[in-house]
Amino acid sequence: MLRLSRVSTVKPPPRPAAALLVTMLVFAVLPGLSCRATTAGIRPATAILSPEWDSLNIQSLGFVTVGSSVGDEVARQMVEGILEGQLSSNQDRFVVLGVQTARARAAAAGAGDVFDRLVKVWHDERVADKFLVESLCTKMGVDGLLFGELSDWKREKVGVTEEGSSFTQVEMRLVILSGKTGMIVWEAQKMIRQDTQLYTPGGDDTGVASDNEASARDRRLGGLAPEPPRPEDLVVDVLASIMAAFSPRPTK
Repeated sequence: MLRLSRVSTVKPPPRPAAALLVTMLVFAVLPGLSCRATTAGIRPATAILSPEWDSLNIQSLGFVTVGSSVGDEVARQMVEGILEGQLSSNQDRFVVLGVQTARARAAAAGAGDVFDRLVKVWHDERVADKFLVESLCTKMGVDGLLFGELSDWKREKVGVTEEGSSFTQVEMRLVILSGKTGMIVWEAQKMIRQDTQLYTPGGDDTGVASDNEASARDRRLGGLAPEPPRPEDLVVDVLASIMAAFSPRPTK
């Protein structure tokens, strides 16, 4: 059994962005993501469990928020929306209250300020006060809280006069905090990078290039430099890998 460990780094809060634009972007990408959620061949991420995990019997979670260290608030909110959709449609291990439902339940129990405080500190520092976690779980009637972190979001296009590949890279982490202990008791992290085929600015030669998944692809000759893959597509694969690492239900 791996022992749970983590290092928190204080980072500046993400830059503000127009909420309406983010909402429009999330709804624009979600319809195209559902068909990717069951991508074949996704390997589970490596999860780190607390020694107490089995005894805690965590079955229900309140999804609080996604924090980000990439400085892109639009990306953060988009990822939060995608994660909420994936939790509701592509896993059945936990009963998960979405962000708005969780916030509404906390407010109805007189703990809306506690919920908002946890959100702010997680956005700023990716940490959570154990006593606030315990209190909020009790008032919300859930076994634990779920937080996410977007730690990498790169999308780079090869120059039209350069030989190389465009690529997109996304890395995320999910953590579960117990309502009984207030501590992180499960976490998993996954990074996926996807490259386009090799681009050559002109020339008559051909060749073969291998991506970091060791699959062969044809060499691209001339023409326009390829666009990097859509990061929201990679988010779905990253989350599929992380959610595949959810611990199975305890045997009865």
